[in-house]
Amino acid sequence: MTTERKDIANTFGDVYSKTAVVLLAEIHDYLFQKTEDYLSSIAGKKTFAVLGPGPTVLPFSTNPERVSKMIGEGSMILMDYVFDTENVAKTVEKLQEVGFFDYLEVGDIGKTNPKHLRPRSVNFLQGDLRNNLPFPENSIDCIDSTLAIHHATPFAKDLDRITREVYRVLKHGGMFHFGTGNVDMKYSEKKIEKIVSDWREYNQITECSIIDARDTISSSQIQNNNGPSITIMSDGTIQISNNAGFGNKYALDSDTKHARVSMPLINLSIPDDNEGLGRPVNKYYDAVMNKVTSHYNAGELDQVVYRQFSEAVAAERTLALKGLTEYYTGKPRLLKSLQQAGFKIDTVKHFEPFYSVVATK
Repeated sequence: MTTERKDIANTFGDVYSKTAVVLLAEIHDYLFQKTEDYLSSIAGKKTFAVLGPGPTVLPFSTNPERVSKMIGEGSMILMDYVFDTENVAKTVEKLQEVGFFDYLEVGDIGKTNPKHLRPRSVNFLQGDLRNNLPFPENSIDCIDSTLAIHHATPFAKDLDRITREVYRVLKHGGMFHFGTGNVDMKYSEKKIEKIVSDWREYNQITECSIIDARDTISSSQIQNNNGPSITIMSDGTIQISNNAGFGNKYALDSDTKHARVSMPLINLSIPDDNEGLGRPVNKYYDAVMNKVTSHYNAGELDQVVYRQFSEAVAAERTLALKGLTEYYTGKPRLLKSLQQAGFKIDTVKHFEPFYSVVATK
């Protein structure tokens, strides 16, 4: 199964891996140390899972000997936010290049059970963060997800489902590291709710079918009834029934033949849209570029990589400003989700424009 993904890590993999070494150095060092400290404290066989490891499995691929020591006779599971056999093959190749399998062996690829993994193995699991995690309860010792879960959480309820699932599969006392961007990009959820509310009120209806097809990661059916339909398209526009002239309130284009209007989900000329999404998105990506630029000026990145990364950030920023692909959750709401799932928050540490949360079951 090959699935389109538009974020920097997957669309610009080589550039991302070269830049992430400096851009994410602080959060990666912290993640590595916390994971190492926790796993080293566990006697016997242990299981470590990474949700959304990315194409180069940073930071763990940078020091395979260190990973080998912290896992001991246990095993490692890599589960991307959707399963892609082509990307798995590329990841295996990259890990071979850095000598990862001089210390650990390739284990299962596809379906696996954490309770029946070979010792000292790296396993590639077929999973999908849009669904429940394919692990039994109380089966994983430690889970990391850094700059990955936000792609699969366009709505707050999606984040809540994932944090509940992580809690379910962790062993008692298990550790969860959640690394993410320090920004709230959930405004599109509020905008969708407003459009739907206005449409129902204008047409005096209570039922409608709402389809979110912004991209393959977040594609979901929010509500399925027998009423008229609202579809959020992959280009960030909304297709909506143009009955009783409702489209005049928001629309850019009308299709009278098919009785539909097309309108942008996010219109930055609307003050609420600009304040709710435009300003936080631009502040976040400005901070990302400022951090990378400082490393470039210090001679830690070459000109070609810096230029390519700048282009990649510009492309991702454009998508985020349309309410696409990037669905970071604000820190208060994220912490609330973890606590509601049952987690105890141990530490919250900032590495602007990112931060880490370490929580235990």
